[in-house]
Amino acid sequence: MRIRIKYFGWIAEQVNKREEDLELDLNSLNELKDYLKNKNQFQEDSSIRYAVNQELVDDAKLQDNDLVALLPPFAGG
Repeated sequence: MRIRIKYFGWIAEQVNKREEDLELDLNSLNELKDYLKNKNQFQEDSSIRYAVNQELVDDAKLQDNDLVALLPPFAGG
């Protein structure tokens, strides 16, 4: 399955890229979280939010050509 990953803010800086396409055999967002944590060597941070196809989710079933975004906390007013 092909998944496009987009990284934002400090996450993009830490992994040194804004996006990437991956070919993976995964079923869920939680499996992808574990894969990315190990691949990119960053600590799982409970403040990171995940969006699948522009919808914020805690977990989701992944499908071919999904877009997954890793979002750090945002501040503003």
